[in-house]
Amino acid sequence: PGQTTDLAVKYPQRVAAMAAAFDEQAKRYNVYPIHNLGDTAGESARRAAADFARRGGKWHYAGPSGALASMVAPPVNTRGFTMTARLDLAQEGATAPIFSRGGRLGGSAFYLREGKPVLVMNDHGGRSVSVGAARALPRGTQPITLDLVRGKPGEGGPTPFDVTIRSGETVLARESVAFDLPFYFGIPETFDLAADWGSPVLPGYRAGTPFPGTLTDITFDFEGKGGGALRIH
Repeated sequence: PGQTTDLAVKYPQRVAAMAAAFDEQAKRYNVYPIHNLGDTAGESARRAAADFARRGGKWHYAGPSGALASMVAPPVNTRGFTMTARLDLAQEGATAPIFSRGGRLGGSAFYLREGKPVLVMNDHGGRSVSVGAARALPRGTQPITLDLVRGKPGEGGPTPFDVTIRSGETVLARESVAFDLPFYFGIPETFDLAADWGSPVLPGYRAGTPFPGTLTDITFDFEGKGGGALRIH
């Protein structure tokens, strides 16, 4: 906004040289064709729907994974789901992500907060809602389940969510919340298991801090948990 001199008019030869250099580099590194991201929205949605059908609505990971782009990540921001995993905690009271998608300004994540399992959702304005257990998990091997049932929002209202956190048959937390979780968190914010490499969804966690133990056999099941038609995620 502070630019008041049109240098392109003043130096047309330099503009032409810069345009030629860009054109050469774009062809060399296969940037062409240059297009608006919205031009591919329909094709992206079709591919996402085909991938969902191929998987039967399930994503499975043997262990930690990180920096997955939005189009290959589980659609935790657009659908309800049940996540199951096995934790082997080396210490009590740690703060670390089980999974994270997005960041501080738009994100959804399942963390241990001082050892207590907690679901955190952030919107683009930095507002947040969370559902967490009252007690910390002990050291050792144990199952963990997050059940997120996504309802249909009312006229202009936020989306209702029914959240249940369990370890085996023991219910650690159960609560219904209403929140405007964004459908898209931006290109730089990725999906991670046992890490949060972007801006942390949970304040106080330092990005990339190692998980305090092991996380294995992680499954996301999206069938029957709500969410409507697939969107680009």
